[in-house]
Amino acid sequence: MPPGAGYATTPGHPPPVPHRFPHKGGRNGSPVPIFGGITSSNVTTQAQSRLMNLRTAFEAVEDFYQWLSAYAPSDLVALGFSSADAQNIFNAFADAHEEYVLRTGGGLGTYTLPFNFMASQRVIIGPQY
Repeated sequence: MPPGAGYATTPGHPPPVPHRFPHKGGRNGSPVPIFGGITSSNVTTQAQSRLMNLRTAFEAVEDFYQWLSAYAPSDLVALGFSSADAQNIFNAFADAHEEYVLRTGGGLGTYTLPFNFMASQRVIIGPQY
């Protein structure tokens, strides 16, 4: 497929940057697409945006973990959650908190790498993510 194929472009404007960047050996094994009109400024803006989104997401997870840590699973059961669902939420946020701790320079705590942090999160958000 030629560069930019499949993308509606406006003359003088680069094609949109794809939501996901496939990479060599990635999920679909295809190489990074090279689109005509992409500039270093476009790439820098996209990189900064995605990294800020990542930082914001980790901070939001940590904030929710801190809030949740004031409660017990039984408190969620009292709100109408099943015991299993309440425990799944606590497990997912314990794992997400550990990701935050690792990201911000903390130690592993009781976790041993490699560890699939997404496993408990997929119980909450579904396997498609």
